[in-house]
Amino acid sequence: MNKQNGDTARYSSIDALRFFAAFFVVSIHATFKGSFGEYFRAISNVAVPLFFIISGYFTFNSDSDILRQRSIKQIKRVAKITVFAVVVHLIVNTASQLPQGHFTTYISSIFSFRVLAILTVFNELPLEWHLWYLFAYMYTMIMYAIFSKRITKAKTKTLLLFIFALLAVDAVFGKYAVIVLGRTIPLLCTRNFMFTGLPYFTLGFFIRRASLTPPPPGYHRQVRSPSNAKLSLCVILFSSTSVLEKYCLSTAGVEGSGDYYISTTLLALSIFLLCAQNPDFAKDTLLERLGREHSLNIYIWHVLIARYVEQFVLHITATAPAFSVLTYILPIIVFAITLLLSVIYKSIAARVNARRQNNS
Repeated sequence: MNKQNGDTARYSSIDALRFFAAFFVVSIHATFKGSFGEYFRAISNVAVPLFFIISGYFTFNSDSDILRQRSIKQIKRVAKITVFAVVVHLIVNTASQLPQGHFTTYISSIFSFRVLAILTVFNELPLEWHLWYLFAYMYTMIMYAIFSKRITKAKTKTLLLFIFALLAVDAVFGKYAVIVLGRTIPLLCTRNFMFTGLPYFTLGFFIRRASLTPPPPGYHRQVRSPSNAKLSLCVILFSSTSVLEKYCLSTAGVEGSGDYYISTTLLALSIFLLCAQNPDFAKDTLLERLGREHSLNIYIWHVLIARYVEQFVLHITATAPAFSVLTYILPIIVFAITLLLSVIYKSIAARVNARRQNNS
């Protein structure tokens, strides 16, 4: 492991973290029932920031050429995944419109200049809005590939100011827009690469740079990490304040349309640091393997799965009220089914690849 440049070995704890972050994402879109679901979602919002922080941490390298190469490699990888995901979602959604006779209307709503403009500027895709993450990730990597030299040479204060400024804009135009601006701002204005992808990715990048031992020439001194006990307390504290922010804003009727509370960033930072400084946690466990191999698949496909699972649950509870308990554990059901399908898909893909190699 090259600590000078930032080449990192596998972090079992962070692979396990991916597993939980994937579940948090599912619980945002297929929520738990009632008030519990609303407040659990306030905590679950930490998922996407965690994914970006993780990516920034492992993309870091003090060599601008290597950073650019890593960024380009990730762009190519995610571009292939994105194209496949968009095509499958398009086919499934188009097929679902045929029985209602809405095929022409749906196609015209997807393929338009307005949709292209929104996708280009805000990373929002009406086809399936949760896929914004993939586009935001690619945009972020493109920025890092283009400005790799400036980023690697940037001073600590510059990076921190950059992160703070973007996160401040996200708060002002997001959850606190009603208080600060007197009105809500469309969610797509903050849920994009600029105000979500870049700040959280750069936060992970900065954490990795700050942890280098010894610091490379021109870098600030190593930052001393807080203890596990302090970080654990911070996780509990900021989980509680996330719920408190949700309660105060919603009770006062001034909650904006943004995704993240102020506590969300602090919670993401605390969770990530706790995992990063305990890399062997969950080593050689099923949790580590599932998080490493299936978290991205769960993110991409859970919305499609949730749509049909919700329809099935509504149908079965209408005919057999005894099954109404299923509505209370909907996120768990969706997560489990999506994970199972991902495991099956990966297993089939591995066998196909093995046969190809044997034949060649």
